[in-house]
Amino acid sequence: MALLLTVASAASAPYAGLRNQGNTCYMNSLLQSLCHIPEFAPVALEMKRLLYRLGRAPALGMDAVGTERLTTSLGMGPRDVLEQQDAQEFWHTLHAALVASGELATEGQPRGRGAASEMPQNHGGTVSCVPAPPPTPFARVFEGRTQSYVRCTKVPFTSEREGRFCDLQLQVAGCASLHASLRQYVAEETLQGEYNTRDERFGRQPAGTVRRGCAFRSLPAVLAHHRERMPQPPRCSNKGRTASFKACFGPAIGAMQKLQGSFSFPTTLRLRRYMAKGARGGGGPPPVYELRAVLSHAGGFGSGHYISFVRPLGGGGGWYRFDDTRVERVAESAAVREQYGGDHAPRGGGLFGLGGPSPSAYMLTYNRFGH
Repeated sequence: MALLLTVASAASAPYAGLRNQGNTCYMNSLLQSLCHIPEFAPVALEMKRLLYRLGRAPALGMDAVGTERLTTSLGMGPRDVLEQQDAQEFWHTLHAALVASGELATEGQPRGRGAASEMPQNHGGTVSCVPAPPPTPFARVFEGRTQSYVRCTKVPFTSEREGRFCDLQLQVAGCASLHASLRQYVAEETLQGEYNTRDERFGRQPAGTVRRGCAFRSLPAVLAHHRERMPQPPRCSNKGRTASFKACFGPAIGAMQKLQGSFSFPTTLRLRRYMAKGARGGGGPPPVYELRAVLSHAGGFGSGHYISFVRPLGGGGGWYRFDDTRVERVAESAAVREQYGGDHAPRGGGLFGLGGPSPSAYMLTYNRFGH
């Protein structure tokens, strides 16, 4: 794959590409998605240098810039850059590195390794509550909050908790669209097991008498969605709901497969229906977002190639395809509809146009109107 990615991009492209170090397409596609978001400002030194070089490259006649200094600063060696990795996992790695560097230290706290991270603990698609530090500059851009609840139907008991997230992990299995996945994310369900209220007045409640659900309490300026096209066993869907065996595993027991089915998403996303009652944005101006970046993956589980489609601010509203060093302007249909996966992919697609599984959206980035 690396040999095919050394071709320079067209000189007419107004944006620069990123050179692939061997198997770093996952990193390049994510960085291009982030670097064209103006709000992505609180970054560490090597990220600032990379942003500067990307911005200056077209004027200097450069088609692409390197990422070697950035990967070195992240502790990635020569062998690491030759291994295919997951773009969403790299997003968390990048965030953790920025926290450790002190660039994302909580305001009022000393910078350094002691700075707390606001990344949530995630279990089966639901955000659990962890001790939350005051907001950082990064959190004000990317962090949202959920309100989870448990309510008993036979006794007057309700428990609520607040959780935080920096990206939403949404299910593809059993969902044909982003809104279907969001409905599943916030859907109320009945607990099948016995529930302990830890309240001496109510004690344990029998199975089938307790309901739980969640809603969004606040939403960030930049909303990142991760599509779980590569589900992890044993739970493959939201809130512990287990998807079908065939959806998670291949023909051979234990063989993971990427979910290649169609999954549509809008260019304008309205989220008011998913907000908690009285939440910020629920009673005021509605939370409306516009699609800014689509990170796409072609191939199967554990292999393939990542590219990104970005609609930069100041780019005349057009979409650009970033494939490592190759940068080209494309139609909106190529950036959006053709990335739904399934039957929406163009004929003759697949990895490098050689057939096989076609590209499908893996991560989406939305910017909130008014920011």
